[in-house]
This record gives sequence, structure tokens and C-alpha cells, in this order.
Amino acid sequence: MSLAGVAQETVRIVEQGEYVAPSGRTNSLREPVERAVRGTVLPVEAAGAFAAALSALPGAFERVVFAVYERGGEGPNLRAFRERFGQRPS
Repeated sequence: MSLAGVAQETVRIVEQGEYVAPSGRTNSLREPVERAVRGTVLPVEAAGAFAAALSALPGAFERVVFAVYERGGEGPNLRAFRERFGQRPS
């Protein structure tokens, strides 16, 4: 199966909330997927949490550097941190 086929099947399984294994056993994913969604932190929330934590420690750090994961270009993760903390020289 191609990677695109695997991706399509994965989306279908997540949307259905379950899949049937080769053994014939039905495996439910509803609860783990719901738990993952509830536990997801949006980039803006993550940047805000860091800002709040750092504001509670004024002068504690000379410099704070964030390693922000982004897949190609400037996406929502990097944008959230830049908007919160501004663009800093490398």
C-alpha cells in the first residue's frame, strides 16, 4: 500500500473510531483519540503558558531560547511564539 493509501486508511480508522485487526479482533480507538484531543495544547496556548511562567521569574534568565518545531516555513507554531515574544536575532 502506498503512503497515501496508509494515510487515507488511518483517517478512516480514526473517524470510525475502531478497526478490525488481521486476527479478527475489533480494536476501539475512540477513547484514546478523544483523550489525545483533550490533551492537545494549541501553539498560542503553549506560548502563553511559557510567557506566564517566565513573567513569574523576572530577571531569572539573561536569555531564553525556544526551539519551535515547524514543518517547512512559518506555520502556526513559530507564528504563535513570534507573536508572543517577538522576533529575536539568532
